[in-house]
Amino acid sequence: MLASPAVLALAVLVAARITYPHPKCMEPSPPPAVKTRGVHSTFWFYLAALSCMALGFVNYPLAAFHIKTAGVVPDKWIPLTYAGTTGVDALSALILGRLYDRSSLKLLLVVIAASA
Repeated sequence: MLASPAVLALAVLVAARITYPHPKCMEPSPPPAVKTRGVHSTFWFYLAALSCMALGFVNYPLAAFHIKTAGVVPDKWIPLTYAGTTGVDALSALILGRLYDRSSLKLLLVVIAASA
């Protein structure tokens, strides 16, 4: 039973070798060098903001791994830290959502910077 998938895989491999005898010819040429000179400062501000947003998406299992390896809290407290961070996230989402709906964007940016 296991021989048939192996034979099919080898057949596909042979067919690919016959169809594309020189696979290096299919590689694209290297891209040109990126020039950062002359890039507007708005781009760098935008890049910094996106980096901060990406850091905000670090998931809890990675944080829990570092909490455990660093020995910040005992193992039995790690699930409770997750519950606590989820609770803080829910409360801050409600409060910041209300602020966003009722206040100016400048006030919201101040609150977000303070919370970060």
